[in-house]
Amino acid sequence: MWIRRILILIGFVFGVLLIAALPRLLEMLLFSSSSSTMPKEYNVLIFGTLDPSTLKVSTPEAFRSIFDDIFGYVKGILTGESFTYKHFLYFNQNEEVSETRNFFIETRPLIVYSAVNMVFASVLALLLGTLIGLLLARSRGWIKNALEFLVIIPDFATAFFLQLLVVFLYTRTDILIAEVATTSIDTAYLLPFLTLFCLPFVYIVRMVSSHTYKVLSEDYILTAKSKGLKKRTIYAQHILRNILPLIKADLFRIASIMTGNMIIIEYLFNSPGITRFLAPGLDRNLGYVPDLFHQKPNLFDQYPIMVNSLWSLILIFFLTYGAMRLTITGLERRFAHD
Repeated sequence: MWIRRILILIGFVFGVLLIAALPRLLEMLLFSSSSSTMPKEYNVLIFGTLDPSTLKVSTPEAFRSIFDDIFGYVKGILTGESFTYKHFLYFNQNEEVSETRNFFIETRPLIVYSAVNMVFASVLALLLGTLIGLLLARSRGWIKNALEFLVIIPDFATAFFLQLLVVFLYTRTDILIAEVATTSIDTAYLLPFLTLFCLPFVYIVRMVSSHTYKVLSEDYILTAKSKGLKKRTIYAQHILRNILPLIKADLFRIASIMTGNMIIIEYLFNSPGITRFLAPGLDRNLGYVPDLFHQKPNLFDQYPIMVNSLWSLILIFFLTYGAMRLTITGLERRFAHD
């Protein structure tokens, strides 16, 4: 059994290293083949270089380079080199001046912000979603239709709606109830949290209300009612006991969806989370001035940054998943017992 677990762990780690290498591999394969036919200005915009010939990479060379990066990262774990990156400072006579920084020290406050936001949003969505789902179990009509509609709304649409709503209320009342985006002066806390909370909350409410409606028609529930058991006792020891395993089975999916949505939400609200570190590399700050290119490290230029960014997201995912599992365990010990 332990050999199987070790093999699974090794496969998981190698899978992360390989996934982290795919964007750069695709970049080399897709752009290098056409770099010779691109205008010089396009190469400056996309690659930040004036020499298109340096971008010509054959397919075997591209794969060899990727596996060299993976091997170098594994080798650098022992020395700590894999957890560092080159941070651009300035140009000195057209030469880039940079310094070596520790990735996890630089991103620690960003990771903490993202993790705390995710954990609190997920736990609150789980608790309120379960409670309201139980209360709305017998509700039908427009409430059911509203839940069916809300669950398909993407997070970016929710973010835009909340921002527009705050602006609309401010123009009518001159009262700013929340910051619509983080700036150098103020930080937006409420709207990113609500956006992150909304989708798992609606999903859990919909799931709990649907399954509770089915459980209420079971024979053992009718028997419990005929014995004169209180409604609270029936819900806690009979209905909730059957609902919690269904929620637990979906926690992995909920945590995965929230982690993916977190990247979009933090970017839209300019939140001081891990996305703030990732965005410069993902955006590839387009411009003719080389200084604009090197304001912050690029995920595609430094392989350890991509790997460590994935590890950061995986850590946030497991913290979120673990918090929800602990919450479910607490509910089971408090209510779903004999």
